[in-house]
Amino acid sequence: MKQIIIFLLLGLTSFLFLWCINIEPALSGKEYEEYQKNIKPELYYWNKYGTSEEQKTKDWVKCGGHPNGQFIWNEIQIKKEMRPNDINNDYYRYLAYKRLRNKTRNCMKNNGYKNLRGSAK
Repeated sequence: MKQIIIFLLLGLTSFLFLWCINIEPALSGKEYEEYQKNIKPELYYWNKYGTSEEQKTKDWVKCGGHPNGQFIWNEIQIKKEMRPNDINNDYYRYLAYKRLRNKTRNCMKNNGYKNLRGSAK
């Protein structure tokens, strides 16, 4: 009898815990497509008064960004950015990616652009 009560209490506790954290279902179908349409490239958030979109894109590419407005670097660029003592694994590759991203952002700031999201993280 004691084992049944413990089993029921554990089951009820687990159910209440999962109910309380309110797990959101994954998006699918139309909802996912709408979500994807609303994602803006990084370049969208940079602005400089009096600058055309064409000029902004040129400045972005000069600063190291991809013409589509995103941060995209190939394997060669990432390996060049890695430091001599870095091990070629995901962690150090991610750090190199972050350095490239920060260089691009700093270049845009130095060219007079402002990030509309506030501080670019």
